[in-house]
Amino acid sequence: MAQDLRELMNQEKYAQRPKLAKGHENRFLSRLAEEIPEDKKSNSYLWMKIAAVLVVVLATSFFMKEQFITTSSEVPMLTNTPKESPSITPVYLSDVSPQFKKIEDYYLGNINAELAQLTITKDNKELIDSFMLQLEELDKEYTRLNEEMDETGVNEAVVNSLINNLELRVGLLSKLKNKLGEMKQASKESIQGVKI
Repeated sequence: MAQDLRELMNQEKYAQRPKLAKGHENRFLSRLAEEIPEDKKSNSYLWMKIAAVLVVVLATSFFMKEQFITTSSEVPMLTNTPKESPSITPVYLSDVSPQFKKIEDYYLGNINAELAQLTITKDNKELIDSFMLQLEELDKEYTRLNEEMDETGVNEAVVNSLINNLELRVGLLSKLKNKLGEMKQASKESIQGVKI
């Protein structure tokens, strides 16, 4: 009577397996084919797919070619020669080259985004006003540097000063944001201390 249980389970499993009638599988497959017929793929969709891929490839190659041509011709030409004839409109950093325009737009965009996020309350008005005065001074300096570049011509020192000015403004706004966060946190803590 001492038999292995695993052996008994295997024997019983095979003994209870039902036997299918002869030809059952063939009848099932033929009935399945009748109920769910295979879709015949038409060649018109294939041609449309090929045309779509060609359009994408051509558009991408055209864009890449234009991008390559413009980036290779965007090398800034810095000169130390003063302008011979004064122009009516002043020269700005964005007028020097497309690369400098991207830099200027990036910094000015960040500055404007930070300014738009400021919420002035009676508690932080004095702090914001002091930072705005510093920003105004940096803005005046930026205008003066642009005028200097218009008078003396484009040179590396003026361009670096303009970029540093923009970086200083972004840094100043970042400090203001941190100070406002600290003030807000201190205000929350004092309110929570009063409630407890």
